[in-house]
This record gives sequence, C-alpha cells and structure tokens, in this order.
Amino acid sequence: MKQHISILSPTAILGYGFPESSFRAGMARLPNAIAVDAGSTDPGPYYLGSGQSFTNREAVKRDLALIIEAGLDAEIPVLIGTAGGAGAAPHLSWCLEIVNDVLVELNQTARVAHIESDQMANDLITALHQHRISPLGPVPSLTVADISESTHIVAQMGVEPVIAALAEGAQIVVAGRCYDPAVFAAVPVQAQEMLNMTRHACAPFTEAADLLQQTGQEILFQGFLKVYNIGNSDDGDNGDNDDEGANLSFKKYKLKVGQKLDPDKIQSKQDYDRPPLRFTEASMIK
Repeated sequence: MKQHISILSPTAILGYGFPESSFRAGMARLPNAIAVDAGSTDPGPYYLGSGQSFTNREAVKRDLALIIEAGLDAEIPVLIGTAGGAGAAPHLSWCLEIVNDVLVELNQTARVAHIESDQMANDLITALHQHRISPLGPVPSLTVADISESTHIVAQMGVEPVIAALAEGAQIVVAGRCYDPAVFAAVPVQAQEMLNMTRHACAPFTEAADLLQQTGQEILFQGFLKVYNIGNSDDGDNGDNDDEGANLSFKKYKLKVGQKLDPDKIQSKQDYDRPPLRFTEASMIK
C-alpha cells in the first residue's frame, strides 16, 4: 500500500478554467487521481430547476479535454462531482455528452460510470408522511406541494457510490449531486490511506499512544519548593493537597523496550466530533 496519496484538483469548478502549465506541473507530481467539483449552490435554485448548467459548454469541454487525456495517459481515474452544475439527470446527460465528445476527438475509449442522484417525488412524499424528513437549519418545513411542484430533486451523495464505481474499474466517474469533498476523498478512503482522518476515527490511536507514553519531570533546582516543602512525595500522590504546586511531583518509571506492564487503571472514553465554534464579536476581538 502506498504511503502517500495525492489528488490533483485543477480548478475550483469545472469550466472555470486553469493554466495549462499549472496543470502539467501538477501531473508531474504523479497524482493518484484527478478530481474536480463541477457544481455549486451559489447561483441559486434556478439552474437545478431548469436543468441548465451555469457553466459554458465550450469552457467545460476545454477543461475536460486536458483532464481526460492526462488521466488516461497516466492511467489514473478522473472524478467529476455534481456534474453540469447542479447534478440532476439533465445536467448529468449534458456532462456525459461532453465527455463522449472529448473521447471521440481523442480517439480514445474509456470505462465511464455515471451516478444519478435524482429522487422520486412519490418516495419523498411517503417519507414526509412518515416523519422521516425534517428541516436542516432555519428553513421552513417541507410540504407535499413543495415536492409536487419541484421539477428536479436531488440528494447529496458521499464517497460510497464513487468508491463503488472505482471498484468496478471505472476510469471516468461522472457523479450527480455530490458532497464537494467526496470526489477528492474517494481514492484515499478506498485505499484505506488516511482513513482515520477522513472518517474522524483518530480516538483509538490517540488512546493507544497515551498508553505507551511516559510522562514525568525531574526538578533540577527546587527554588521556592524547598522552602514550602511542595512536591516532595516519593510516590507522586499528593493526597488532597490543592496547592498549585502539588502537581509538580510525578513518579518516574524506568521503562525498557519490550517490557511487560501491569495496568494500574483502564479507562474507556468516547468522544464525538463537534462542529467548530461560530465567530462572535467577542472571539473576533481576541
């Protein structure tokens, strides 16, 4: 298994362009995949509802021509998230047509996987009646009318469908509505590299490191401690002494490599991921 995995991201959004020299420099670093996000909610819901892309077709084709040719030559996957700008069926078809045009012009063939993210209105209405749909954030609750009147409804996929496509041997993956980092994380997760970072499962390894870590200190100059007689306990147990200096004494063990240790205490602790704190006026002043 490779110890280092790199993903080349040529541009912020497919069709926004990038310097060819920068792209070539990135390819010279031998990336394991080329991944690019092709969508955004910034332009608003119009493009999802209308089935149109907010990016220019020729601009997208120019970007894809460079990306696909480089990916096939290097034999690394090309991953495209939220195809066509919004990731619904019309956007997916639009992007697939461009991919096909590029392959024809390159006189190349490739295994292309496309992943749909469209949701059926009837399924959503059923889920709504079963109270399985709730608003996220300060938005009004969904209604049957909202669902019935929507032209396109997509669900945001994660890395799993992309990994499944790669496992089937896809060289080019064109995904519908996709969580932005999914196309970048799919290859590392599939290879089980940096799995702890991408899945936020660092706690067991942190605990293991703590078990193998010896802490302590040696006082070279007692200073005021000699006068106040603080921290002179041989076993490091200062009882109920609440003095600030009471924690200055630790028992020191001489450990050897391979030495078997009898646990003094085993403590199980579970942590949960928490979102970063929002900025407040007070925190900005700090």
